[in-house]
Amino acid sequence: MHNESEMKIIRESFLSNEDTVNLDIRTDILESWTRSENAGIDPRSTLLPPPIPASSINKALHRKWLYRKEIMQEYFKRLASLMQNTDSALFWVDENLMVLYPYGDTQLLDKLKSINLTSGTKLGENFVGTNAVAIASRTKADTYVIGSEHYIEALQDYACSAVPFFYEAEEADEYIYGFSFVITSISNFNIYQHDLLYFYSNLAKSQVSLAMFNTELSLKDELSSLSLDQQNKGILLINHRGVIIRANSWFLNNFEVTEHDIRGNFLKEMLPELIYTLDSLQTKKSIGLTEIHFQNLREKNKSFFIECQPLKRKSRIIGLSIFLSDKKSVYHMVNKVANFHAHFNFEDLIGSSHIFVATKNMAQNAALGNSNILITGESGTGKELFAQAIHNESNRKNGPFISVNCAAIPKELIGSELFGYVEGAFTGARKGGSPGKFELANKGTLFLDEIAEMPVAMQSVLLRVLEEKEITRLGSNQSSPIDVRIITATNKNLLEAIDSKEFRMDLYYRLNVINIDLPPLRDRKGDIHLLIDHNIKKFTIALDKNITGVMPEAMNLLQNYNWPGNIRELRNVIERAINLSTSSILGVNDLPKDITVACSPVPIQPRDYVGGNQKLVEEFEQKINERTHILELMKKHNGNKARVAKELGITRASLYRRLRSMEQ
Repeated sequence: MHNESEMKIIRESFLSNEDTVNLDIRTDILESWTRSENAGIDPRSTLLPPPIPASSINKALHRKWLYRKEIMQEYFKRLASLMQNTDSALFWVDENLMVLYPYGDTQLLDKLKSINLTSGTKLGENFVGTNAVAIASRTKADTYVIGSEHYIEALQDYACSAVPFFYEAEEADEYIYGFSFVITSISNFNIYQHDLLYFYSNLAKSQVSLAMFNTELSLKDELSSLSLDQQNKGILLINHRGVIIRANSWFLNNFEVTEHDIRGNFLKEMLPELIYTLDSLQTKKSIGLTEIHFQNLREKNKSFFIECQPLKRKSRIIGLSIFLSDKKSVYHMVNKVANFHAHFNFEDLIGSSHIFVATKNMAQNAALGNSNILITGESGTGKELFAQAIHNESNRKNGPFISVNCAAIPKELIGSELFGYVEGAFTGARKGGSPGKFELANKGTLFLDEIAEMPVAMQSVLLRVLEEKEITRLGSNQSSPIDVRIITATNKNLLEAIDSKEFRMDLYYRLNVINIDLPPLRDRKGDIHLLIDHNIKKFTIALDKNITGVMPEAMNLLQNYNWPGNIRELRNVIERAINLSTSSILGVNDLPKDITVACSPVPIQPRDYVGGNQKLVEEFEQKINERTHILELMKKHNGNKARVAKELGITRASLYRRLRSMEQ
């Protein structure tokens, strides 16, 4: 190593274009001099170029690694306290070779500032010639430059060293994100101070790296563990200042950005729609699943569901994890949790009668297409079972099956139930809004039971959705495409409803592309014994009973009963009988009285019971006639008690009392 006097001679020889090949000088210094000369740097200058304004420094920090600022300052200040009265200073330099923050001996810092070496100074060779930071940037290694090794005279009174900070990246082995730069006066520089230069530089590197990576690695470890478990979600990690630290590949792909585009930027500026998640930094509370719409995605507007979870180390909040899921995955999860799927297949539909088999075959053929289906039939004939079987036979079987009973929803709520709503759409609307059944049923089947009960005003909205294949939530002007197969059902005559202006004709024809009319049980009496056997097996297991069959007399009654409630009534009768039976075989006494009376082959002789009292005989006959009349009306109106009561001219409460007395 040359002393300072020798280096001055060597430098002057270089500047005078004398032969320096045979001189004993470090190669990296000589190469740097050559680059400095080619860049047109004035070697006689006693001042460095003016530093850039503080506002530009802040802008640079805002764009890259702003989240490191507080950590750097904290640890550099600690080191700087050791440098007081040592004629040494420590600078943080960014990857663009610009000085960010100077620390150390106050007198030296003032002296350096007088030659323009301070915050905002650019240390590239094309600005100030040979220096330790410029060489370390090229060699990617620790280096030093002493006295006359500097190209520009302004720096020749100083010795400096630089240590690069490396960051391991996924897209490359590593890259430099900054330097620690230590400088001291050459007037009192010796071999021990040379070692001190490296000590301070490396100490700064280790301390800052440790501090930054304690926080950063905690967040990145969080991302890694989350990525393993949540590969179908976007994940953003935000530090305690609201700056984006990392994003997983799902987020980068869906938002069409690179990690370089977003890392180090404030969340509120990159993704203003997510500003409210930063409240979690103060409240320390999670934010539940909320739908959000991003306006400025490159290809098209897109909606997602987000969740937010504060990240804690001990009792301190160090950042946030924000999860983003697309609608499809969230709806799939919701459908799974809410059990929105069909349970029944065509194999579960029991019957061998000609009319039933023909209906079943028609439904199986209809399942293969995508056209709307209207299922008609009396109450209790199994309309929803057919709808589920059709779904499970179709190419939508892996999608959701959503069932909605139009009669069970208040008319003022049916719109929000079917089509969803946005936040603030009406008083009491859930924060973040809510999807409707159409959205939940996307790529699947929506079954609208009792479609005749849908309010006429809402029928026009449904018609528009069916024609345009788009839905618009209540309170929104944003439409979303849907892909849903519609199956509807009713036990009413829709043509009569059209005549009475209770149902739209255009909607009827839109829904009634394929009509499947389910036969009542009285028209398929050959299937009754199959249904009885099936239900006995089912309820014997469910009720933990030992029922093996039905007595011939009881079976004869069941076969001859008219079954106004159809399959649903038969199922309830068998369940009741199994509950009450004290034998292993169901008998006549296990059946309800309305079946035994209605199917009794022998007319009842009231005089056998009343002993010839004419008044009692008349009263008894009146009750028998009334019972028969009520049963006939129940059959006529498909069990609709309101209509039966109206035709009898009594209240429903009175009808219920008479029905109860008939069971006694």
